[in-house]
Amino acid sequence: MASRNFIFAVWLAAMAGSCAIAQTTGALGGTATDPAGFSVPDCRVEILDPANGALRIVSTGSDGVYFAPGIAPGIYQIKVSHPGFRTMSLDHVEARAGYTVRGDFRLQLGEVREMITVAEQPLLVSTAAADWGGSIRRTQLDALPLKNRDTFDLVAQQPGASIPNNTGKNLVMGLGTVFSVNGSRPRPMPR
Repeated sequence: MASRNFIFAVWLAAMAGSCAIAQTTGALGGTATDPAGFSVPDCRVEILDPANGALRIVSTGSDGVYFAPGIAPGIYQIKVSHPGFRTMSLDHVEARAGYTVRGDFRLQLGEVREMITVAEQPLLVSTAAADWGGSIRRTQLDALPLKNRDTFDLVAQQPGASIPNNTGKNLVMGLGTVFSVNGSRPRPMPR
C-alpha cells in the first residue's frame, strides 16, 4: 500500500510540474512552401528574441512544417532560409503563454544573399486543440472583480466556462466543484 501511495505521489508531482510549464510558455510553428505551394523540407528556421539576443534554431521536417515549443512570452523574429531560395523574415511575432502562433512562409526563388522581410503581425488564430484555452496576465487578474480571489470564480471568467449555482465551491466537501465548458455536461473535477 505504501508503494502505491509513493507512486501516486510521484505521478502527481510530475503532472503538477508539467501543468505549470504548459501555462507559462507558448509555441511558434508554421510551414515553408515554394512558389508553387509545395513543402520545402530541411529549411533552417531561426527564432530570435531581440530583447535578450537568445537564438533558437529548428528546421522544417519532410512536410515543410516547423514547430518550436517552450517559447517564453515575448516579441520574436522568425527567419527562414534554404539554399536556392531567398531568406525570409517575419518580424514582431508575439508569443503568448498557452498559445501556438503560426508563421507560414512562401519562399521565393533567388540567391541566398537576398532577404525578404514581412512586417505584418501573424494572426493569433490556431486550429490546434491545445490552444482552445485562455491565459490571464497578472494585471488582468488584479483588475477582475473576484470575491475573495477565489480560483473557481476565476475559471468562470474564461470564455465558455460556467459553474452551476447549485455546486458547492469547496474541494474539501462532497464531490468538489463542477465546471461546464462550452455547454458540455458538468462533471466533477477528477480526483
